[in-house]
Amino acid sequence: MTDAPLILLAAGGTGGHLFPAEALGVVLMKRGWRVRLVTDARALKYSGVFSREMIDVVPSETFRGRNPISIARTAITLGTGTGVAMDLMWRLEAAPVIGFGG
Repeated sequence: MTDAPLILLAAGGTGGHLFPAEALGVVLMKRGWRVRLVTDARALKYSGVFSREMIDVVPSETFRGRNPISIARTAITLGTGTGVAMDLMWRLEAAPVIGFGG
């Protein structure tokens, strides 16, 4: 089954993003796709169809408030997360990437 195409499902770490990604993941796996979930650390607390080996955690953060130090830290985390995600897509050579969320 290693020759099956790989699809990445990218979803935020909350149920509203994860549950639709899970539903699509189940359908895709039944159709022979290899599926990986790309998300933030919050998703690890949900038990679902994705085993830990199928989940890639990318650093993420939300801007909160107007404190310049907080804004700078968040920007650094988001930049790091972008780099991690780009590296992941490059390494895994996924066919499509489907995103869930705002």
